[in-house]
Amino acid sequence: MLDGLKDAACKAGGERALHESSTATQEALRQLGAFYLGIQSTSAQGDPVACFHLDNGARLERLNTLADLSAKGVKQSLGLMVNYLYDLGKVESHHEKFVHGEVAQSRAIASLI
Repeated sequence: MLDGLKDAACKAGGERALHESSTATQEALRQLGAFYLGIQSTSAQGDPVACFHLDNGARLERLNTLADLSAKGVKQSLGLMVNYLYDLGKVESHHEKFVHGEVAQSRAIASLI
């Protein structure tokens, strides 16, 4: 389903195809993104940008669909973007979690996994 959407989005210039995607498709994209960033980030297959933020003590805060509809954004992530939260009082504990294979994440992200 998502491969077809990605192909259609890339061919159609991205924005129109993604805007026309169903709510269920966008929710599936959020769930896949939450799994990838919340589970895979601690492994060698994790996203390098996510690893940078999470290793520096950020918390995975929110996933936004239809956030980057540029050609590059559609090609790389189907327009999905992530927000990280740096809570200065928790940066060290979040870093320690990451080093031990756990990703600090908001309840909203945890509910998607």
